[in-house]
Amino acid sequence: MKSLKLDWGSHCESSDREDGTQGVRADQSESPQYVVANARILKLRELIAATDKFNQEHFLGEGRLGRVYKGILKDGQKVAVKKLTMNTQQGRAEFRAEIQMLSGLEHSNIVKLIGYHDKGDVLFIVYEFMPSQSAGSSFICMKSARSL
Repeated sequence: MKSLKLDWGSHCESSDREDGTQGVRADQSESPQYVVANARILKLRELIAATDKFNQEHFLGEGRLGRVYKGILKDGQKVAVKKLTMNTQQGRAEFRAEIQMLSGLEHSNIVKLIGYHDKGDVLFIVYEFMPSQSAGSSFICMKSARSL
């Protein structure tokens, strides 16, 4: 069984940035609010570099909780970066639930969780990039699994 460690004492300074990461500074402390097994904790600067500052050319789509960008990590791995901007208690709860659930799943019909970033006002979930599918279509099985 996977464990989820929560630390609710985190605080972060706000700032406006040209790279689309309003509310977070790349040079601030990068320690996560919680740790999930089988998922990398990614630094904001890694995600900014991977997506070329969240360049519109890398934009894949938008969902209820945020926007998805294609990126390439420093190690050459192609990823889809979901930038969650729903900074509410419900949005954060859904963020944690998605990370925790995906960290324990391996199936050909479910996109693989690579990692996440959870520091500041904007949260990120990083998935393996599936070139023939949208991020939303890969989660059809997850919606069914949640109702089981």
